[in-house]
Amino acid sequence: MQADERIIALENQVRQLRGVVYLACALVVGGGLFAASSMQEKPTKVQLVGEVEVSITDRVKVVNDFSSSRYGTFKIEEK
Repeated sequence: MQADERIIALENQVRQLRGVVYLACALVVGGGLFAASSMQEKPTKVQLVGEVEVSITDRVKVVNDFSSSRYGTFKIEEK
């Protein structure tokens, strides 16, 4: 190979490497933008309707009725 041919081959390699680097940077920036935009979504709200019962012991349970107000009304019942 002559010196001119080597220089041309190196220039082609540099062009290809530059293209690969630009593509990799574009993928990183695009992935970062996608991740940032997906984090801005509001969380899903869960609304309970009806009663929720929790047994504390064998004789006592706590009942929360969500149908009457936003936060529900608590009552403690003995069995």
